[in-house]
Amino acid sequence: MRRVYLVIIIGGIAVSLLGCGGGTSVDDRAGTSSGDTTARNGAGASNSSVANAGSPNRSARGAGDQSVALLGNRAVRVSDMRAALLEAGGPRVLEDLILDRMVERRLAQAGLSVNDTDVQRERNIFADIWSTDADEAARLVREIRRLRGLGDVRFQQLLKRNAALRKLIKTDVQVSGAAIDEEYQLAYGPKYRCRLIVVPRLGQATQIVQQARGGANFIDLAVNHSTDVSARQGGLLPLMSPVDATFEKAVREQVRGMRVGQVSDPINIENGFAIVKVEQVVPGQDVPLDSVRDEMRRRRVLRIEAQLMGQERNAMLRQAAQSLVILDPVLKRAWDRRNAQ
Repeated sequence: MRRVYLVIIIGGIAVSLLGCGGGTSVDDRAGTSSGDTTARNGAGASNSSVANAGSPNRSARGAGDQSVALLGNRAVRVSDMRAALLEAGGPRVLEDLILDRMVERRLAQAGLSVNDTDVQRERNIFADIWSTDADEAARLVREIRRLRGLGDVRFQQLLKRNAALRKLIKTDVQVSGAAIDEEYQLAYGPKYRCRLIVVPRLGQATQIVQQARGGANFIDLAVNHSTDVSARQGGLLPLMSPVDATFEKAVREQVRGMRVGQVSDPINIENGFAIVKVEQVVPGQDVPLDSVRDEMRRRRVLRIEAQLMGQERNAMLRQAAQSLVILDPVLKRAWDRRNAQ
């Protein structure tokens, strides 16, 4: 079978995606998960020219090495920042880029496209995840973007990518009456605004609880110690409903009845021990179900679509993990370090 190469060269970085197949291009596969994606270093002799293109020994004054800042009368060039930038954010940016290109190919194969209206809809959905109150949602979106490093460029890319994934998985979703009732409780029942820390060992969890109750900043503790994906936003979770099965049952049961500012004891969960701090308790609302039934159906459809989008994304990640080769040594080390966390 023939081997197909996609080479990405960005500011002196050469990355190669390898694949085999009878006419199927490798850029049908994508990877963006630090947990599921692996990298294989180097390529064979046929890749030597690609490796040379991404070599750190490339001329510091080569093409693309423009000045990006001035310190007094001295220029700061891309080459001055290159290694530090790759180490600090290279894996995340590379993941985004690969997935974007793979999704674009999938859209083209399906005869689909994403327009400005689709992207704006994703912006609205992103805000609605965090709160149904417009002002509160806007504040939380700003915080999430800041903590995740989502500037205007990467945030726009994320919205466009989500819009594309939603089109790729679009299906006729059937929603039962029981599902609508549950969605109603999720929307109008009581909720808790919480921050979460997950660690692998009970002893470590106990120490963190003592530190948090002793006045240590919970956000800093989450960023520095938590293995949960929420660590990047200081452990902040979306509003939690006691009936929301996306949260572990033990956590939901612990949170129910906790006071604002209270820090939980360690909670035994599937992948370690969780500590929760309640930041806000939102009382339930007295809204008749019949007056919002259509909206509850829409939300359940969005929830099901999100699950399908996640499955599609994970399938792409598994495929990409088998074919991704990172040729730049600085980026490779940063990638491996991130995947090992």
